[in-house]
Amino acid sequence: MSNFGAEMWLAIGFGLVAGLATLWTFGRWVRFIGGLRQDSVLAEERQKPQHRIMGIPLLGFAQPTPWIVIIGLPYAAYYFVHLRQSRSGAWFFGTIGAVVVCWLVGEAMLRLDIQKKRRSGSPN
Repeated sequence: MSNFGAEMWLAIGFGLVAGLATLWTFGRWVRFIGGLRQDSVLAEERQKPQHRIMGIPLLGFAQPTPWIVIIGLPYAAYYFVHLRQSRSGAWFFGTIGAVVVCWLVGEAMLRLDIQKKRRSGSPN
């Protein structure tokens, strides 16, 4: 029963919390970028134009969240799982991955349900 010790459950618990925090902060950044797009409702209220890179305001690239999530997490997972061969690291990053996959599947199901309801014309 050494495979199911406290170290594994601690890594899974921290992975769950880290996965939810990752989704929360990355989701806020995506919403922030969506609000800064030129075609958004708030764009008409702005007085001066913003500097843009590929259509995204420069302020959106200054946020640390996307760089930590997109570059930092995969690098840390590679380091702890592949190079150090840490079993608790594998559980930790596996749990983060499972949380992200569950969120993506849930988001896809919700979007499909909304599209289906719009096509059928029912309000609920």
